[in-house]
Amino acid sequence: MLRYLLIFIFFTFSLFNQELKIYTEESPPINFLNTNGEIDGYSTEIVREIQKRIGDTSTIELLPWNRAYNLAIKKNNPNVALYSTSFSEERRNLFHWVGPLFDNTWTFYALASKEILINSFEDAKKVNKIGTYASDIREQFLYEQGFQNIASFRNSETNIHALLSGRIDLWLTSNIGFNSIAKKEKVDPMLFKEIYTVKNNGLYIVFSLDTSKVIVDKWSKAYEEIRNDGTLKKIGEKWGLPFPNFKIPE
Repeated sequence: MLRYLLIFIFFTFSLFNQELKIYTEESPPINFLNTNGEIDGYSTEIVREIQKRIGDTSTIELLPWNRAYNLAIKKNNPNVALYSTSFSEERRNLFHWVGPLFDNTWTFYALASKEILINSFEDAKKVNKIGTYASDIREQFLYEQGFQNIASFRNSETNIHALLSGRIDLWLTSNIGFNSIAKKEKVDPMLFKEIYTVKNNGLYIVFSLDTSKVIVDKWSKAYEEIRNDGTLKKIGEKWGLPFPNFKIPE
């Protein structure tokens, strides 16, 4: 009997202390590598606050989105966390979800000097090219809506310069991402205009399906604590981001 009790205690201890593999991508101001070579950003602060509260010492690794996402959805690959991940119905059953971290608006941007009128998806399908970030959820969304005029780039920075040079007519990105990239690339944001709001969404911390429910529940409980005690609001104010209210549809 004692032997089985010791095995149970050891298993439980191991379960609570399994190191996570935590991945994120370069997407300022929510997650990015700062000038000191440290992973920083609004979402990173939230993740580290949760880690502090639950005693998790796992390191965070910054990877290209494609690679990080594929690791998170890989079968038989437990204890993988990925942030900041946009919710979609197609992704609903691929992960365990903790959040939201913030609310996100997807918008078509165009050069302010161009006379482009977009009132519907059908209008947007008629332009020459729409720039997207390769394998990003916004790109996937456009393909699902039947768009064929997509120019896929390996990073968002290329999109803003492609829009400037006229290689693309529209760029689908988030309002937060647009402002951050324009600042990073030293491009005047007044050269562009928001031309059509596509949808509102929420971004989350997600866990691979094989991750223990015990681990996911610990993260979820800690998230609710920082949401309710004002910590999430303070982090948002520091980064100039509003309090998140997106809810995953039931």
